[in-house]
Parts: sequence; C-alpha cells; structure tokens
Amino acid sequence: MSESALIEEDAVVTTPMSAAPRDGLREVDIRLVDWHEQVQPLRLAAVMESVLEIGVREPVQVARRGDRFMVLDGAHRARAAQALGQRTLQCRLIDLPDDAPVDGWIHRLPGQLPLDAVALREDGAGRVVALVSDGGGTRDLRAPLANDGSYFAALHTLSRLYRNTPYERVEAGDPATSVGTEIGWVMPTWGTICELVEDYGLLPAGVTRLSRYLP
Repeated sequence: MSESALIEEDAVVTTPMSAAPRDGLREVDIRLVDWHEQVQPLRLAAVMESVLEIGVREPVQVARRGDRFMVLDGAHRARAAQALGQRTLQCRLIDLPDDAPVDGWIHRLPGQLPLDAVALREDGAGRVVALVSDGGGTRDLRAPLANDGSYFAALHTLSRLYRNTPYERVEAGDPATSVGTEIGWVMPTWGTICELVEDYGLLPAGVTRLSRYLP
C-alpha cells in the first residue's frame, strides 16, 4: 500500500506520518491495526459492553510497522471496536525502534504448576522463556531448541499450563511469595516480537509489558 492509511473526518489522508500532530493522535483505519498478543475472551466481552455504552474513550497506543500499526496497549479496546464494526480508531503513535527491549509481566499463581509435564528445562538449548519462583528458589525455563519457532511454541506451552487459573500481576521488586508460583516472562526485543507475530502468530495474552514507552 503506497498511501498512508490515516483517516481524518472520514476521508483517507495522504499526508506522511512525519506530519502527525505533536500529541501523536490520529484516527486510523481499523483494518490496518494489528495485534501482537491474543486477547482474553472474558475481558473482551466486558470491554465490548463498555464500548457499546460509552465508546472508546482512551486512545489505543500503536507503533508503526511499514504501512500498518501494531498495538502496544489497548488491544481489548481495539478488538472490541473492530468486532462492533467501528471503521476508525483513535490511536497515539509511539516511536518504537526494533531494538527496543520489552519487559515481561510477572504473574503470581496460588498453586504449583506441573512443569515436569512440559519440555521446558533449565538446560534447554533455546531462549529463556520465563523465570519461575515457587518457594524453592528461582530458575529459568528455556525453549528446547535454539530457534524462533521453538521459543514461540514454548511461550504458548507455558501459558496453557495456567490459562484457566486466576493469577495476579505483580511488580518487579515486590516481595516474593513463599506460597504458590511466580512466572516472570522474559521477552525479546520489539523487532523480534514483530517477526514472531509475522512468522508464527500471536503471542499469549498478557505476557508483554510496554508501559515504559507509554505516555
């Protein structure tokens, strides 16, 4: 697509992105918005109810990828707007280079995870997927193989282990729990995340944390 797909007052605008307003806010064609993570069905349903009632009040934070826009924050709002047939989405454009580091969320669970049932080991040959603390110390879990496909599969393998288990998000530096399990997701750079999405699909819901880049 050779033209910018920005929309102003219901008309396609061909103004280059460098001419965006200083606050970075633009109305973007929702068909050009992409996601890097899955969404949580229950949360999406709740957000859809809110959007039906009051609309999307807060802008969705996005980074440009060529002629498209990848969501950094506000995935459920964007998905809800899309599902409800909204044509455009108010977005704030964030300049995020490919080498930008990405934080991972820490999830605290009430019980133990059956980690022995999956092929994620400290001595794996692949990239670190998460740091796990369960009262017996902290260890890293690695993908079995040293390639992107193995890392992507390992992310989903670990996520599925507690997909239906309630958990809380905790901040780095919070006191560690002596009961239950903490999963500290380890993320690659932003460019690598986008490549994983392009090559393999969406990451699990709720693993990336991009708040350091948001206003």
